[in-house]
Amino acid sequence: MKKNLVYVGLVSALFLTGISSTTGMAQAASCSSNVQAAEVKSSAEFYQKLDKAEQSKVHVTYTTTKVGSKYDVNAKIENKSDKAVKFNLGDICIYNKDGSKIKSAKTDCVEVKEHGTCTVKKLFKDVSSTTLKSKNDCIIYMNPEHKLGTYDFKL
Repeated sequence: MKKNLVYVGLVSALFLTGISSTTGMAQAASCSSNVQAAEVKSSAEFYQKLDKAEQSKVHVTYTTTKVGSKYDVNAKIENKSDKAVKFNLGDICIYNKDGSKIKSAKTDCVEVKEHGTCTVKKLFKDVSSTTLKSKNDCIIYMNPEHKLGTYDFKL
């Protein structure tokens, strides 16, 4: 009787060990397939990693919306390149030649598909009219090397 009990216990332990290792293998396989799918899913490159020729095919235009005595600035990103492009909106600034910056009001990332457009409402909030009338200002991505354009608002 004791022998049968030991035998049943041993078989149960082996059975449970086999099930747990099979489950672990299934989980590992599903995780690796998810990672591969995620890597393949987004082939977009961040704007700063594009070469100059590709960057020149990405155009950004700006419009304003008056809010009280200040203005919100909206952006329309048009990607005429053959690559999808990503922007971290938190890295976009209004830049003055003296080095002062006004950071974007947004912090998320956007992806603009190849030959596609994207509109970003309220990219900048509460900007004064004197800043928007300044001829020395431009809008940059990360640093002055990545200029996204100048503006000439009719306020």
